Amino acid sequence: MITHDFSSEDAIELDIDTGPVTRGEVRKSISNLKNGKAAGIDDIQAVLIKASGETMVATLTELCNKVWD
Repeated sequence: MITHDFSSEDAIELDIDTGPVTRGEVRKSISNLKNGKAAGIDDIQAVLIKASGETMVATLTELCNKVWD
């Protein structure tokens, strides 16, 4: 087995925004959904999410920010 002990010298700093989820981020994620794929555990297909427009964007944005608050 090969192991490696990481030290602080190995660390890299990542520029990651951990602030609230924005509507723009949700819009981008929705637009990246693939049509014709199987629905997830929630049984909601991508085409339905896309067709719901700004109502879905607002709902998902609010939901994400409540979950990670």
